[in-house]
Amino acid sequence: MKRFWSFTAFLLALSLNGFAAHANDDASLTIDHCLAGDPFRESEKTAELCQSAMDQNGIATSVKARMLGQLGEAQYWLMSFPNAIKSMNAALETDPTLNETRIELAWAIKRTGNSKAAFDLFNEALKRDPKSARAIYALGQYFEYTNQSNVAKQAFIEALQLDPNYDLARLEFTDYYRYVEPNKEKVLENFNEILTRDEALVNKARFFSRATFHTKDLYGLVVFEKAAYLVETSNFPEARKSI
Repeated sequence: MKRFWSFTAFLLALSLNGFAAHANDDASLTIDHCLAGDPFRESEKTAELCQSAMDQNGIATSVKARMLGQLGEAQYWLMSFPNAIKSMNAALETDPTLNETRIELAWAIKRTGNSKAAFDLFNEALKRDPKSARAIYALGQYFEYTNQSNVAKQAFIEALQLDPNYDLARLEFTDYYRYVEPNKEKVLENFNEILTRDEALVNKARFFSRATFHTKDLYGLVVFEKAAYLVETSNFPEARKSI
């Protein structure tokens, strides 16, 4: 009888250990899916994965900070800005080195109407990483918003010097020559610079679509903007060719 109970206890322990290992594997998988999610294109799914993963015990501090940042970015693209701010603040309190999260937090704050607080955070991000093209681009957007067009132009130039493939910065730079200092040659040159790049790489950009053309694909937006510009400048044959 004693031997029987010992064997039963052994099987039970084996079963429980297997269950625990399976549970741990599931927890790791949920965390991995959260961190590998696409907060821009699959915002709801990523937010759900990260919120679910956050309930797990024993998550390393650095991992939890990244998860909070990922959750905050998903909430940002869902336009749930107060929740995004809360999540990203928590991420930065846990790990202040997450500079990309700091930039994203500043964008969320700007979306709530507090441009000065956003500007200060963009500046802090730049101080932490003077070669951050994203921080410089964000400051350029702030200067553009506050009607400091020449300062904005310089910021976009600097962002492109740091990252020549920063298509969002190039698009804003194009707008300067489209609306502030009209120069058709430079406008088309910059549109074409984006459109000669691999479409899949261009479409990795994350942005809020312009009111004129709702899309999550930057390449398609640039095609549309180029055609619209050619129509504006009465170049109808080229406009038809460009679409």
